[in-house]
Amino acid sequence: MLLVIDAYEIMGDRFPKASASTDEQGGIRLTWSKQSPECEIRLICPATAAQQAAVYHELGDNYAIESDVTPSVLVQWLEWLNQFGKLDWM
Repeated sequence: MLLVIDAYEIMGDRFPKASASTDEQGGIRLTWSKQSPECEIRLICPATAAQQAAVYHELGDNYAIESDVTPSVLVQWLEWLNQFGKLDWM
């Protein structure tokens, strides 16, 4: 939660709304997506502190996972997504 709050404090009004979901272990996923071009950012927060959070990013067929997640890394990817214009929320 602190990761998201810190990223919001950095971005202010530029911080986009996300779709929230849970995984089968009780972890939380926040998803930001855009349809044209098709791109997505996912913040994956595991259910336990023993596991590491990750940021998944995708543009078309290109995707990767950032495993060293900090507020500035999340902001970097959200700004990247913002550059494509209006976001599509699920």
